[in-house]
Amino acid sequence: MAIAPSAIARGKLLPRRACGIAPWRAACWLPLACCSFAALAQAAIAAATAERRIKAAFIYKFAGYIEWPAKSFVSADAPIVIGVEGDESLADELARIVVGRKAADRHVEVRKLARGAAAAGLHAVYVADPRDDRIAAIAPPSAPTLVITAAPGAFPAGSTINFVVVDEHMRFEASVDDAERRGLKLSSRLLAVAQNVINETP
Repeated sequence: MAIAPSAIARGKLLPRRACGIAPWRAACWLPLACCSFAALAQAAIAAATAERRIKAAFIYKFAGYIEWPAKSFVSADAPIVIGVEGDESLADELARIVVGRKAADRHVEVRKLARGAAAAGLHAVYVADPRDDRIAAIAPPSAPTLVITAAPGAFPAGSTINFVVVDEHMRFEASVDDAERRGLKLSSRLLAVAQNVINETP
């Protein structure tokens, strides 16, 4: 049943003293509350968009500081292929960033992965939710695939690089141990700017 705005304005749909607020005051408060909620929603969307762009830029840059085994590429001019599992918006943003650009003198391709899909043919993969052994299912520990995550405790699950937020800024941690198990070499320049480096190998 449609409700006429005038009915709200006259206080017919509000208790005479709802929580101690006079009907006319409550009627005035409703639009303000709606505006506040809308502003908060817009701010949240803007923040999520900014975070997505920063992650995408980082992921693209990572590709230029990783050394993969020669056998990882079918030819000297084969592209670096990056998969994104569980975050289509991030995949779209990353695909936008890499257009016309190279990393380590190679073109970059972006693929969207279905949930739990194997990372066959991928050189790097972002896993949005690394729980429940999903990393192992996508990229086994011995696979020469750079695994990127953004979750607490992701390293034991098989992550190579993990995003963290420090003082409201996006940073990343890196596991040299995981990289070595995968046959990857992380550039010293990459490690120099990492928030934390996991390297327990003597």
